[in-house]
Amino acid sequence: MIYAPEGFENALKNYDPRLTLRWGETIKQWVIERHAMRMTEGEKRLLRYAATRTNPEPKAVEEWASAQAGKYVIHYVKELDQRVFDYLWARDLQRKGGAKSLYQSVLSFPEVRTRARKRESHELARQTNDVIHWALNRKSTEIQHGKGDELMREGFGMKPVTKNPGPVKPMLVDQFGRPIDPQTKKVKLELASRW
Repeated sequence: MIYAPEGFENALKNYDPRLTLRWGETIKQWVIERHAMRMTEGEKRLLRYAATRTNPEPKAVEEWASAQAGKYVIHYVKELDQRVFDYLWARDLQRKGGAKSLYQSVLSFPEVRTRARKRESHELARQTNDVIHWALNRKSTEIQHGKGDELMREGFGMKPVTKNPGPVKPMLVDQFGRPIDPQTKKVKLELASRW
């Protein structure tokens, strides 16, 4: 049995974790396989028929061996070098629509974001225009009497803001900035002078 160089097999796994590599005894070449997500019974029957008939093709025998292990044959190679990765890359690129579609998707990504931002800003502008129109037509006297902010909050469905939260108690802090409650601790208050 011939074993693949460990570095090459690791590089293959880094490219795609579902890829495996084995030596094909009947074809006398390296067989690159990918684990199948699913394989139908019809596919298995067809591969078994092609591999078990009299005088079968060597590739059909290798494909049947891969199918029995739950894998598809991706490629046959005599030498393990960079051309294997070039082939895999070209095949993946073709499966995704070719170089032109990949190039367009990469170039159009910023355009897609820009269009989405424009749609959002146009929608916000429409909402703002509707609220201002509603406020001017229906509530113009209230705007003149200083209630414009309240009307905008009402138009946009925001909660009203309380203007007077209540009396604010002065807070004492120690030299580290921690709050001190003078009622629970005996605190000596000193007035600091500027001079």
